[in-house]
Amino acid sequence: MTENLIHWSDEAQLLGYGESDSTGAWLKFRVNPEDLEEFRGLKGTVFYLTVIQMDAEGKPVARTAAVDAPVEPEKPAQPAHEYGQQASDLYRNGFFLVPDVLRAIGTDEEFLEWVRQQPCCLYGKKWEPDHAGDVVAAHVRRIANGAGTSIKPEYSAVPLCDRHHKLQHQSGESAIGSKELLDRLRNRYLQVWAAHKLASDFGKDSIGDVDPRYIRDWAGAVDIEKWLPTVYRNA
Repeated sequence: MTENLIHWSDEAQLLGYGESDSTGAWLKFRVNPEDLEEFRGLKGTVFYLTVIQMDAEGKPVARTAAVDAPVEPEKPAQPAHEYGQQASDLYRNGFFLVPDVLRAIGTDEEFLEWVRQQPCCLYGKKWEPDHAGDVVAAHVRRIANGAGTSIKPEYSAVPLCDRHHKLQHQSGESAIGSKELLDRLRNRYLQVWAAHKLASDFGKDSIGDVDPRYIRDWAGAVDIEKWLPTVYRNA
């Protein structure tokens, strides 16, 4: 039976982090000068790291829900709802991401107002668990979504507390995760808002409880039926 060699073990202070297209994501830790000898000549070597956060007294920080369980919008409707299986097709087909569909459901200002009422989307993320200030609708600017100089694209925002919003502007999106993360969160929040807004218009709490025939008739009336998945067009 063999045992893993522990190459080095001691306290280290996190000094920074970031990412680039060429090197990927990286972390920077401060170690004692004499500890550096343990790593000289080993650039490119792969290490398996287990990092445990320490408090001011040098004791391990206890596991908490705020750190270990990120708070994110609820997932798409599940088959447990009467029409949950059909509703899943709306998400898979990107129905709630189509600009024409969104405009038929509600205005950009209605979406932004809803976003401002949500918790900071980075809540519980390990790189930035602390929050400060009110939550704002922070725009995720992408040229593909219509962003430009002094132009904020419609239906493209995530909830950020004041602290994380300032980090986004001052240090870039890599300081609060990555562009890919914010794109995924933007899509998630947009889909959740659109699905809840449409379900509410039909007097339901979930889009999975709305009869597909009602959604088909509504979509036809506002001329967006072509964006519906087949299961709805044939309802």
